[in-house]
Amino acid sequence: MFGLNFGATSSSGGVAGYDFGNALEFDGVNDGLIEAGTGTRPNIPSNTEFTISVWLNTQTAASSGQFWLTDRQNKDYWFFYPTQVFLRFNGSGSTQNIWSCSYTTYNGSWAHYMLTRDSSNVLNLYQNGVLQTKSTSYDNNSNFEIKTIAHRYNNSKYYSGKIDDFVVKSGYCASAQDALDLYNSGAGVDPSTILSSPMSWWKFNESTGLLASDSGTNADDMTLLNFANNPNQWVAH
Repeated sequence: MFGLNFGATSSSGGVAGYDFGNALEFDGVNDGLIEAGTGTRPNIPSNTEFTISVWLNTQTAASSGQFWLTDRQNKDYWFFYPTQVFLRFNGSGSTQNIWSCSYTTYNGSWAHYMLTRDSSNVLNLYQNGVLQTKSTSYDNNSNFEIKTIAHRYNNSKYYSGKIDDFVVKSGYCASAQDALDLYNSGAGVDPSTILSSPMSWWKFNESTGLLASDSGTNADDMTLLNFANNPNQWVAH
């Protein structure tokens, strides 16, 4: 398995597994990512299983403790409050899914999140390999589309922290064991060994420039917005 180095100890305290390379750091002021128009925008059709995997290292509770992880123009999707995580497909209020988990627990350290939808349109969220309790849950068969990452499309909410290995896999609902394997006690693993041929995979392994390349089948690169104020955005993970 590529990148494995069993026996060494990682900075997170677990067994070293995956060479993450670099990550992308956001200042929480005006940084964000938007599709560069180089490929096909990630768009998971209605009534389709999916898995989304991402590593986050939140630094501050910016925007009143709220940040958008993904968004689509005129539709908000996946966003975080200090004590809850929201997923909203084509709706608001009751037509949303809410999990009782907190990213502030991992403020300043890396945490892994995996979001899934199964064949019955049931959505689940795993944090560091652990299935999270739902506060409100509605089966949702709507399409899932990503236009921006780390900020709301209307530029009102921004993420402060680091992001790495953002993977979107259509047609597969990962299992609880997959969540544990991806987390790997905090050491991580090459996600393509579990989520093969993903639709999108932003590795954030660049060291210069204002483009985050997509290693997935969609090849939908992302443009870095407003990073002129953060010239050292490419950081080691």
